[in-house]
Amino acid sequence: MTMGGRHSHLCRNLALAALLAAALGYLAAPGFLGFAVLPLAASLLLSALAGPAQWRADWAALTSPSGRGRLLAALALLLTLAAALALGSLRFPTATLDFSRGRTLALAPATLELLAQLDQPVAVTIHLGPQSPRLAQVRELMDHYLRAAPRHFTVTYVNPQTEAAGAKAGPRLVAPDTAEITAEGFRENISPVSEESLHGTLTRLLRPQRRLIYFLNTFGEKMVQDQNFGGLSQWAADLSAGRLTALDYYWPEDQPLPLEASALVLAGPRAPLGEGREKRLEDYLKSGGKLLIMADPLTVAVSQDFWALFGLKMPDGLVVDPETNLAGTGDGFVVSHDYPAHPLTRGLAGPVVWPLTGAFFTRDDGHAQLPATIYALALSSPSAWLETTPTSFLDRSSRYQAGSDSPGPLTLAVAAELTNGGRLLALADSDLAANGFRGFAGNRRFTVAAVHWLLDGEAAPQEAASEAQSLILSHVSARLVFWLPALVWPALVLAFWLIYYLKRHQR
Repeated sequence: MTMGGRHSHLCRNLALAALLAAALGYLAAPGFLGFAVLPLAASLLLSALAGPAQWRADWAALTSPSGRGRLLAALALLLTLAAALALGSLRFPTATLDFSRGRTLALAPATLELLAQLDQPVAVTIHLGPQSPRLAQVRELMDHYLRAAPRHFTVTYVNPQTEAAGAKAGPRLVAPDTAEITAEGFRENISPVSEESLHGTLTRLLRPQRRLIYFLNTFGEKMVQDQNFGGLSQWAADLSAGRLTALDYYWPEDQPLPLEASALVLAGPRAPLGEGREKRLEDYLKSGGKLLIMADPLTVAVSQDFWALFGLKMPDGLVVDPETNLAGTGDGFVVSHDYPAHPLTRGLAGPVVWPLTGAFFTRDDGHAQLPATIYALALSSPSAWLETTPTSFLDRSSRYQAGSDSPGPLTLAVAAELTNGGRLLALADSDLAANGFRGFAGNRRFTVAAVHWLLDGEAAPQEAASEAQSLILSHVSARLVFWLPALVWPALVLAFWLIYYLKRHQR
């Protein structure tokens, strides 16, 4: 074999290996095209370098009587890869096992409570065609509603492409995956059809009066009328969908709290509240009030004396997690995945991003002046710690120091239920609710569920995570996503065929 023939032969082998690597890369991670595109591009380039003469010679060798076995083996390998790729692209419905007598465990407890309160017929008209991939899922969901409230709930399915919504209304265009809910003196459209959207509709049907949420303003707090990156306008819009009205309320130091609101929110105060305001908040909780405090770290806006009422403390410091934080940001952008069992976190899916967050701890003496049950709601990973030296955090030289830094997992959110019915929800960061971070599905669900739990003791049902939601990568996973297709795959292929070439050359 001439030197040119050896070169073509080597390029042919490398091209086949790169093609196999592209198929395996797609099977391993279909969502990351780099795993398949880079090896496929290398295969095409090597195929061109091998030249048409090499491929014609290989084809002649395969179709010869002595090479038909190798041809059949190659065809079997191609068929196996094609079948694997086809199976990888299919989506199979997830089976749900329900062993309850009433077969209603698929619905959230808050939904079952609303259905139990129905005292009038409710008709649901669902617009979904027979070819819709969502039809089976929606039918299964509505069957649970019919079993839970058979006397008051009726469901009708309409093909939006062929049927009109009503004989008198005449033909009209109706968007697919929508539902019309009608009752006596009530009519509303929702889209898409989900337990979360139906829960909001039933809540508005049973509670026609909107409930008021005041966002207190003392100095520097985030405001619901602010539509900028750090504002809370999108959070207010989400609350409005649940029949809640969020308004900014200026609270002077010498004035009492507005008691007409169903709940009060302090979103990121920048200046100390003062003894007078904290005493009014304490009295408000003692009288059964509902309060959400989002206290940013290093601001000392809420004193340690106030947290001590519940047996808590929030020391100065920032949570640092170099392993599970958000890729492309500093170590202070912490991502939480662990949510202990609680009505607020029930059904919560997806990570929550906490930009520059602090942490809550229980006091060493364990003494609380207000009788309350404390629950941890969100935890950092065990690799995190509370950095008590902000200067080292700013110059990116922070390292865990035993004795001065507190190791993870750290508590990022706590809930307190007082014996008199009052509720306190405390978050160690206010930016997670800002407009700039509500693109993360976990942040949006968590903050909406927080207000619903304050009001009703139950969070609204959480909708399943959408496939189009943002992909959150830690620094470790981001490095893997880059280096695997860019270096590891090509290096493995090159090393394998280099060893093969050297051994053949020695023979």
